[in-house]
Amino acid sequence: MDRIYGGASITIVNAAGDNSDCGLPGVSEVTRTPVDSFTFAGTGVRLVRIPLSGRVIERSRWASRGWTLQEGVLSNRRLVFTSSHVYYQCRKWWCHEFLPTALSPVRFLEGLQHDDLLQAMQAFPYYEKHDTARWWHTFVVLMDQYRSRSLTYDSDALIAFVAILQGLNVNHFWGIPFRLEEPYSDAALMWRLLWKTSSREDAKFVLRDGFPTWSWAAWKGQLASYGRGYTRSIDENILELSVATETITGERCSLADYCSMLKVHGNLDFFRPLLHVQGWMTTMRFARKGQEDVWPYVFDCNGRLIRGEANIMDVVLPKEPEWNSSQFFVGTWPVLVLVDRAVRTNDKRPIERGYDVAGLILKPCEDGNYQTLGKVDRIHMDMVRSGGDRLELRGNSSAGVLVCERRSITLS
Repeated sequence: MDRIYGGASITIVNAAGDNSDCGLPGVSEVTRTPVDSFTFAGTGVRLVRIPLSGRVIERSRWASRGWTLQEGVLSNRRLVFTSSHVYYQCRKWWCHEFLPTALSPVRFLEGLQHDDLLQAMQAFPYYEKHDTARWWHTFVVLMDQYRSRSLTYDSDALIAFVAILQGLNVNHFWGIPFRLEEPYSDAALMWRLLWKTSSREDAKFVLRDGFPTWSWAAWKGQLASYGRGYTRSIDENILELSVATETITGERCSLADYCSMLKVHGNLDFFRPLLHVQGWMTTMRFARKGQEDVWPYVFDCNGRLIRGEANIMDVVLPKEPEWNSSQFFVGTWPVLVLVDRAVRTNDKRPIERGYDVAGLILKPCEDGNYQTLGKVDRIHMDMVRSGGDRLELRGNSSAGVLVCERRSITLS
């Protein structure tokens, strides 16, 4: 779809009406909504309240549907019919029916400050296609928009966003983006599994059938973040981590081989929703904080406090109705640990100091695989001891010790 929209001369958008049966206002039998105006008596001067295209289109039924995001993002030229006016935007200009001149698109995604009126007038975000330097930031912005939209069918949760990933010129596995050109692409993919759910007390997340638990596409609910877009270069013995996918015939393949095979087969149907990971495993304990605190306490397996945050998902597993997330507060639970070099700022200069530690909180399954039902993050370790298949992480600011062993596991 990215090539279809990108190759089209123009995309016509109907941002009026509540369904596909609504005609184009002012073109079909559908009449336009008059705009507010005021004429000064005896002067011939008329003031017209110009509709703010961005806000009008944002509030339309068209903009509430998950599938239509790709139309607005990937099209090079959009001609939008609203109930009151026509709006046009390409990658160089945008035009409003009531304005006598064209204006240059505001680069929302670059984080620059612009006039609120211009932002309200412009309907579609501006970004450079195939911008490899800023692709992660663009992904997060577009993902926020996509997750706020609705889908009629749960099975469309990923496929309705795939074209946007292709437009960003990134690879993905079940919606988790990565680039083979980036350093440590296996580890980078794993850090992007650290997306977090909303901290609202009433936030429930329902597992969609047919999706892996480690993918954002698997869950109906509000997300708060989407993992981390980079991985620093550190001691390879510590970072050492490998990821493999699996075909429907049971063949395991590296990320590079997966990308090559995907070009041949064209879609994910040739691959199982599994990640085979060789990395560091440990066990942790979790305890609820007071009612005013959001994240649970994190402890090592011996009950010693670790300064970090645990994002435990309050989930509904349709195939396991007896499951309750409160079970995570009893006993110890396996955690797949991710380690990266920490960078702190000293006199405005970045310096390497210790390690950033995060992890996936896992729930063992009967088939020997693991489901991902939570994340651990914001743990800073100042000391690392490693040797062979054993890794020991200590924190000077807390008594906790993480003893990790290298293991091969499968995430489902």
